[in-house]
Amino acid sequence: MPYVNHVMLNEQRIDPAKVNSDERAVLQQWREQGHIEGGASGLAITREFWSAISNILWPSYVAYASCEGAEPQ
Repeated sequence: MPYVNHVMLNEQRIDPAKVNSDERAVLQQWREQGHIEGGASGLAITREFWSAISNILWPSYVAYASCEGAEPQ
């Protein structure tokens, strides 16, 4: 998911040299499930899947307060 996030924020093309066979299998599952289209020639992603990826990755990249109304640190 981090690589797909990076691809969609930047060149929107998957570099085959950066994806191993296990990751290719995951990408294929996502294609079959209708979450993504394309790949090396250009990647497209559904809004719902983009939101899911963003929600999963967000805590890893963003410092946030755990309490409502608290100031970020």
